[in-house]
Amino acid sequence: MSAKVVYPIGVKLNVIITLLLLFSLGAETLLVAVFVCRDVEKTAAGNNRNINAMTAKMVDVELRGIRDSSFIFLSRAEALRKYNDAALRELARFFFNEQPDIAGVIMPGLETGGEMERYLNMSFLAANESAPETLEEFLTMNPVAVSRARIGEPVILNAAPSFNGVPILVLIFPYKRDSMLYEPAAVFFSAQNLTESFSAGANASFLTSDTGDALVHHNQELIADGANLLEISFVRDAWNSGLAAMHSRFKDISGVEFFGDFVRLENFGGTGVFTTIQSSIVFEGIETATRRNIALAAGVMFLSILFIWFFSKTFSRPVVELTHAVRQIDAGNYHIHLQNRSTDETGILVRSVVSMSHVIENFERFTNKMIVRLSREGTLNPVGMDKTATLFFSDIRSFTAISEKLSAREIVIFLNAYMERMVRCINATGGTVDKFIGDAIMAHWGPVETTGSPEQDALSGVRSALLMRANLFNFNMQRRGGDKEPKIKIGCGLNTGNVLAGQIGTNERIVYTVIGEAVSFADRTETFNKSFGTEILITEHTWNYVKDSIVYEEMPPVNEGGQRVRIFAVINAAKGEESERLLAILDTMRGNDPAVNRRCIGAEGPQTLAELRRLLDIPEPDLSALNLDEEEKKYKIAGAEKAG
Repeated sequence: MSAKVVYPIGVKLNVIITLLLLFSLGAETLLVAVFVCRDVEKTAAGNNRNINAMTAKMVDVELRGIRDSSFIFLSRAEALRKYNDAALRELARFFFNEQPDIAGVIMPGLETGGEMERYLNMSFLAANESAPETLEEFLTMNPVAVSRARIGEPVILNAAPSFNGVPILVLIFPYKRDSMLYEPAAVFFSAQNLTESFSAGANASFLTSDTGDALVHHNQELIADGANLLEISFVRDAWNSGLAAMHSRFKDISGVEFFGDFVRLENFGGTGVFTTIQSSIVFEGIETATRRNIALAAGVMFLSILFIWFFSKTFSRPVVELTHAVRQIDAGNYHIHLQNRSTDETGILVRSVVSMSHVIENFERFTNKMIVRLSREGTLNPVGMDKTATLFFSDIRSFTAISEKLSAREIVIFLNAYMERMVRCINATGGTVDKFIGDAIMAHWGPVETTGSPEQDALSGVRSALLMRANLFNFNMQRRGGDKEPKIKIGCGLNTGNVLAGQIGTNERIVYTVIGEAVSFADRTETFNKSFGTEILITEHTWNYVKDSIVYEEMPPVNEGGQRVRIFAVINAAKGEESERLLAILDTMRGNDPAVNRRCIGAEGPQTLAELRRLLDIPEPDLSALNLDEEEKKYKIAGAEKAG
């Protein structure tokens, strides 16, 4: 009998909440967009322009001071140079003491004895590990700048790349007129004072030449590399315009929007100051106001919800309980208790969710939880996919003989107790139980859920096997032995390789599993435990991933696909962090004794294969008499019989 909706609840809620939200948010958004943005943009542009003008004035004054002091020094030096060398040296010493940030003053066009006239601050050069000839070499490499100074135009260059990244600027200015041309003079000075004075906050300023070279910038790497900033559209447009000042709204090469201002220096026309600020910073206050408006709308909505709650109690409480129940189901907890006798949509939904949880719970017990979750989320690929996986097989030794002494009920109870402990180890390491084959377990890491990489998946598989050893040891310690409570031994085999993972079956029944040679070889590896007198064997493919995290011993090689493959017995986890990780997991598992755990794993556990055999009561085999080819033949025959 179909349920009938008697009291629909959608109309009760949607009209009120929608009108309130549309009115509050819509009105506020409109006011902010039309009025506030315009005022904020105007104010921010004005502030940016003022900062740019002040910075340009400061830079112009600083550069004029350097030029004028150098001019006075050269004038005095020219008067003394012809008459008194000692006085000239004293004048230079006094000048550089007063101007410690100046590295040197050179007149590249006035030659005496075939050399440039130069005055060097040796203390500055030594402190910055710079050679004196670097100054002359720099001027030689920049003849265009010297030529511009000869016709009366001051030029500023970035010399940092020539001085190992030290922020040094060169001011080349016309010193005195010689017929139709000027005699240029070059001043090398530290840009540190200018750099510290420039704004590097929200409003960031920088200095460039008319060729786009960065002269002063808060990013010192640009200065050290001799970067050119013409790739910034605003810098390029400002210099191409020929204007003395310019304002623009532009985007940088990464697409970030800025407000920008430019001012050409009054006394150094080939140099200009740029000041920028991000648009997002300018409108940050508006965004804050918008968030406040949203919070206000949320408050209005909250009041509306309170009103609706009092108006319709039949809706709020069931919805909260239903939401909690759905989250529990999504987390894998299907034991939910919901009672709702209402006849509206909520009551129908509650009963449907309860019924669905029972169906999923029953379904999940017959397959893997991870497969169910992936299938429920729609992320399980129905088509086969190539995966790199670590495959695991385990088997109880002499299970046939053990089962013959137990009733059917006792076998089921025994296997359930054993499987409970083993599967707990697989789940703890992120593995997936593929299937139970009688007393055998097949599991894998990688196809359904990976722990990060093939290396991590392989290590997780080996960790699971070591956890099984300790859990089984605890299991045996709690059993009396004999026919009814036998103490058992198991064998584990692991192999890592490529597999095909996917859904196999028909429309009536499908399973998600893995197939391939790597799976068969993992199964075969497990069978060698009995012959080798071991408990956990891994192939060379797995060993390559985990060898640094385990204690192992190599066993005789075996055949795989016509090739000899090395086999290794896993004895223990590596001492230190790896052992402590496994012991921490074991100590949280129900039914384990911490002292027993440490007998199996860690520093107190076995460190050689002989010690492991004594711990697990495994007889020492005669490996010299072992015929691996015959063992392979037996496995193939048994596999064929099993397939048949």
